[in-house]
Amino acid sequence: LARENAMVSLILTGRVGEEAMPPYLTEKGVDQIRKHLDRVETKTTDAIHYLEGVPPGTFDRFSFSDIASYLSQADFERMLLAMAHAAKPGARFCIRQCFSSHQIPQRIAHHFQREPELERELEREDRSFFYRFMIGTVQ
Repeated sequence: LARENAMVSLILTGRVGEEAMPPYLTEKGVDQIRKHLDRVETKTTDAIHYLEGVPPGTFDRFSFSDIASYLSQADFERMLLAMAHAAKPGARFCIRQCFSSHQIPQRIAHHFQREPELERELEREDRSFFYRFMIGTVQ
């Protein structure tokens, strides 16, 4: 419903209604984030270059929200390889794309196990309605 979508709510009414508020902006969500701020480390650098430079097996989760829309296919592939390098075995990943439709090339697909059913479920439930999901594990 339009009233449950933050972007539509903002465009049509000039504000984001309670029903459309993203979980991380609710009082409960902000409190949850605040509890874990000590675990957050800020880096200001190119994400691909950063992942290429960390020791192998550094991360067990990746969340790339719309980075892909700003990458060429070649740089998207470089990002995937950097993610595979930086991942612990079985690391989870979520890549959201809006203005791009990059796919994992066959030659590096063995590094990734996608979860199409979960991707479809999240696309149905996501209130932003214009993002596509690529979700799975790094092998």
